[in-house]
Amino acid sequence: MITDIITAVGEMAIGDTVCRYLDTAKMDVAAGDLPVRIIVPVTEAAGEFVAIGNLSAIEWRIHDVLLYAAVTQGSGIHQFTSEMATYIEQYITALKANRVFATTGVLVGWEFRMGPIAWSSPTPDYWGVDIALVIEEHI
Repeated sequence: MITDIITAVGEMAIGDTVCRYLDTAKMDVAAGDLPVRIIVPVTEAAGEFVAIGNLSAIEWRIHDVLLYAAVTQGSGIHQFTSEMATYIEQYITALKANRVFATTGVLVGWEFRMGPIAWSSPTPDYWGVDIALVIEEHI
């Protein structure tokens, strides 16, 4: 189930960064919360039936967003690039160790985007990392 997969992703340790997911995924972020990971509710999925027996799969795209610092903090993204790059390296290490989520979800792809992130308004609020995980769930 998707909630089990989101829980498994949310419980994946990435350094000491706190993660909000499911019932704890509040959209409001206080300065004292940063840095924080937030698993954004799934907004994309695709399914298919494989012609081998009754096997079928759903491909989920889950966004795990790191809000690192307010764009108004400091002198720009260059001030935070090293820390966010280290975070991405830690994330990749965690993915290598956790390719299966909740016994039915298998990691089949991912994308990383570092830069300004619009969170609570149309304009960028935070410097951060948006990680899109593609997880295939066999049902």
